[in-house]
Amino acid sequence: MAYDPERPEDPATRRIVEVAREDGGITPLKWGGLRLPGAGGRATFMLALAAQTGPDIYKAWFHILRHDVEHGFVYPLDEWMEGRLPPRPVDLWDAVRRKDGHVWALPAPAASYYGIIYRKDFVAQAGMDPEKPPETWSGFRDWCVRLAKDGRKAFAIENRPWGFLPWVQSAGGDVIREIPGKKGEYEACFGSAECIAAAEYLQSLVRLGVVRGLPVLGIEDDIGRLFSTGAIAAAFGGEDTVVRLVEVLDMPAESIGIMPFPAADSGGVRVLQAHRHFYAMGEGVARRPKAERDKVFKCLEALCSQELADAETRRSVAAGRAQWCRPSDLKRLGYEAEAASIPRGAREMYAALERGEIKAATEPWAGFWQGASDIVQRKFLGLLLSGEGPGLDCAAALREIDVEANRGLMFDADKSRIEAARPIARVIAGVLLCCIAAACFFYW
Repeated sequence: MAYDPERPEDPATRRIVEVAREDGGITPLKWGGLRLPGAGGRATFMLALAAQTGPDIYKAWFHILRHDVEHGFVYPLDEWMEGRLPPRPVDLWDAVRRKDGHVWALPAPAASYYGIIYRKDFVAQAGMDPEKPPETWSGFRDWCVRLAKDGRKAFAIENRPWGFLPWVQSAGGDVIREIPGKKGEYEACFGSAECIAAAEYLQSLVRLGVVRGLPVLGIEDDIGRLFSTGAIAAAFGGEDTVVRLVEVLDMPAESIGIMPFPAADSGGVRVLQAHRHFYAMGEGVARRPKAERDKVFKCLEALCSQELADAETRRSVAAGRAQWCRPSDLKRLGYEAEAASIPRGAREMYAALERGEIKAATEPWAGFWQGASDIVQRKFLGLLLSGEGPGLDCAAALREIDVEANRGLMFDADKSRIEAARPIARVIAGVLLCCIAAACFFYW
């Protein structure tokens, strides 16, 4: 959700317009517009910061907020938040936005959940219950084999590292871990047993020939096109994916299902990826007078209000997408009939999520995940989804990523090890200099 005058029907746009009208001294302007794939999506933001033309308010991704804070890109919210928060964080999102005694952002009003979207009609045609998707890796493998036929691939995998994370988490792992004996300090662990198991499981699907790999990212909606035309039966996705499929590609909403990522057969758990990002003030707000800063904060609060999240739910109901809303939200807003009409599979999924039987997992918040994700694209996923995929040494690729991630790409290198090696390096450098000097002396 963001202000976009080209989408006046969007609840965020409408709310910002209302705030501006009520205040009388706010003129909202859309910032940016150039879209680039992958990490390039941040390029325009970084260039604008360098030129001091960045936005007053921007969407700070959950996994990058602390990186932005450390580099001075964010203006703290302390002058408005003093006395409004409990002394200790109440959840993960609250903990992430607090750093060095400051509050740096407001969380979006609601989380968005991503799992595996699938074509119910294809599942039914294959003789399976579309409301009872597989719950384990082995069950999902069999499910894919039955769906892959007549030139159709069962499962599409894009070269997007955040789509790999739920497979690791469904094996009971993650790509970062707290360093033993160093509370609050983290390191990358792409070479862990769980990461390797997830990689080798996806490789087994590739070897079976049931995967449509998309190794090169673009700005076009390749998944939507493949899904709507029947070239694939399933892919990573969430409500925003369904909106595109229904509103842009004219797919019937009832033909689309969603399921959590299945659990690894041994010690695993089903997973939904939870996205709840932040809205933050850009560093340029510091150069505004207090009266103007207050107006910026008023808009920030409007973007993060529960009222806005409820407006989005009502909009989904009006557009016929109630089945993609959380049943608890529908009931709270009085949509009892719509909540009852949610398909059995989705109802059971959300009920299992609330009982804790499905894990809501997210992207790493410690370290610079964007830097590591780029190398995961190049040195693992891009290769897995290419012609090299069936023969790729997944364990070796992930261990190499570990080395680079912990050598400054995601986390700073261990300075104690560098300091310990420094005397030896000085000796070696001295010996080399002596050898060079001697060689020069004898040469002349």
